[in-house]
Amino acid sequence: MVKFQDMLLDEDMDVYAKNGDFAIGDPNIQNQKLIIIMGKGELKHSPETGVGIRSFILDDLGVDEVSHEIRKQFELDGCTVKNFTGSSVQDLKVEASYE
Repeated sequence: MVKFQDMLLDEDMDVYAKNGDFAIGDPNIQNQKLIIIMGKGELKHSPETGVGIRSFILDDLGVDEVSHEIRKQFELDGCTVKNFTGSSVQDLKVEASYE
């Protein structure tokens, strides 16, 4: 199986530089984070992509609603959700992988 490599981002979602060059590595976790953070319409080539977690937090929606949307968005991206843990949207953890 070929491992996909891409440019990596840091914790602030800025381009991560290492030794004066772009850092390259496994982008799977950062792709999942971006899908959760982005709202629909923010990704120009795929306007239906994105969970928009901020709106779930601001609207005080529950774990079930956000879990459903995360699962749907991850599956559209080719990612399988294995497990959700956490009792609120703020502490929700997702275990998922690209197979």
